[in-house]
Parts: sequence; structure tokens; C-alpha cells
Amino acid sequence: MKSAKPYKEQLTLISQAYERGIRRAQTPFPQALLDQMKAARRERIRNKTHERAREMRGEMTRSLCRRLRQGPPAHVLGGMSAEQRRLDQFARHPSEVGYTALAKLRLGRRLGNADGWAVEESRGKEGELDEIAAAIRRQNESKRCLLE
Repeated sequence: MKSAKPYKEQLTLISQAYERGIRRAQTPFPQALLDQMKAARRERIRNKTHERAREMRGEMTRSLCRRLRQGPPAHVLGGMSAEQRRLDQFARHPSEVGYTALAKLRLGRRLGNADGWAVEESRGKEGELDEIAAAIRRQNESKRCLLE
């Protein structure tokens, strides 16, 4: 008849490992590690905020490129018309002026700055803009005369 001793030894090893695991799980985290984790979270939020600001200024970041390539889920895409798909593609851009803002408004999305898209509208400013363009042209002509 075989002895049960090897099985009991194996069982005690397993139970000791289990007890060590329980003690390890109940050990509190060091305060230095908790502080480091909180600082890392704050830094991540700061970096993401900075990244969004860069995107709003027109810089193409990796996350923006990924977001522009992404589309709606398949079940939503299947129910969209060709016009809605085109508008969705434009609405994924971070900008809130011009045609992008118009696409977002048509899709019923909320703009961060509701009046921001009106920046693109220059109604009533045609004369002012023409004067600025004429002044730039005159200055360029005077520089050309000096260089020749």
C-alpha cells in the first residue's frame, strides 16, 4: 500500500502558497506608490488637454489621425445614408468652425463654443477685408520695386 505522505506534503505546500497570497493581497500599498500613481494621472490629464489644444490649432497628432480614420459602429453605419456618412467623416475633426461645424450641427452634435463657427462668417466685413487685402498688395508691390 502506498503512503499518503507525498500528497500531504503537496497539500501543505499549496495551502502555504494560498495563505501567502492572501497576506500579499491584504498588504496595503506604500504611500509613495499611491502618490506616484496620482501624479501620473494628473500628468496624463495635463498631456491630453495639451494634445487637444494642439489639435484645435490644426496640428495633426496620432490620436487625431486615428479618430479621423475611425467610423461609426457597423450597426449604425448600416442605417446611415451616404450624406450622413460624409457628414460623420467631417464631424470627427476637432475643429468647430466652417464646414466642420455645419456638419456637426446637422448631425445634432453640440459645439463647445456655440458662436465659434460664426468666425468663418464674414458678413458685413467684405469692405474691411478688401481694404486689408489691398494694403497687403500695395506693400508687396513696393517691396518688389525695391528689389528690382
